[in-house]
Amino acid sequence: MSNRDFVELGKQFVCEYMNLNYFDGSEEWQINEDDIYCVWLCKVLQNNKGLFSTDRLSGLYFEFTWNGDEKEGYLDVYKKQRNVVVRGEE
Repeated sequence: MSNRDFVELGKQFVCEYMNLNYFDGSEEWQINEDDIYCVWLCKVLQNNKGLFSTDRLSGLYFEFTWNGDEKEGYLDVYKKQRNVVVRGEE
C-alpha cells in the first residue's frame, strides 16, 4: 500500500469513527476526510502506522495501523489527560 493510499484509508476510518461515536448521526456536525490530517506516518515492509488528528473535536488523537499480512486495520483513540513540564538541569 502506498503512503497516499494509507493516509486516505486512515482518514476514512477516523472520519467514520468520529461520525458514528461523537456526532450521534447528526449531519449538521458530521465531518469528512478534509477535516482530518496526518501528523506522522511510518511504513515498514508491508505495514503502516500513522497518527491522525482533527481540529473539529479537541483532545482526541488517533493511531491507525495497517497490518499488511492480514489486510486489516486497527484504530486506537487517545485523549490527552495532562501536560506536565519536566525541566532538566542547566
